[in-house]
Amino acid sequence: MSAYDPPPGNGREHDDTARNATDGNPSTYWETESYRSQSFGGLKPGVGLVLDAPSPVALRSLTVTSSTPGFVAVVKAGSSPETAQPVSSSQTVGSSTTFKLHGGPASVYILWITQLPPGGVARVNGVKAAS
Repeated sequence: MSAYDPPPGNGREHDDTARNATDGNPSTYWETESYRSQSFGGLKPGVGLVLDAPSPVALRSLTVTSSTPGFVAVVKAGSSPETAQPVSSSQTVGSSTTFKLHGGPASVYILWITQLPPGGVARVNGVKAAS
């Protein structure tokens, strides 16, 4: 579990707390850096939370819980964060949102956030995968 902030980002996006999104504790979370606008201050197209599978798996869904509803995300999958492609539709995340996934087995899944909620910070309190 790690954060993903590709160029033009600086490569950091609270990586040290990424594991909180899968620890089963709804009061802990991973959050994005703080931005001046919902569009990342115009600096980048998005940031992500990477879930690594021990071996390729075809997930059917990914359920995300958040204490900052209102951000927009899509799930991507592939063999690496750099090669991941969308496997869900884009959705506005509420307090609990399930992304239905399509596609074959992948070793990397990314919750790719493309628009932040009002306030410029998105929190992911939980991520639960179903295969």
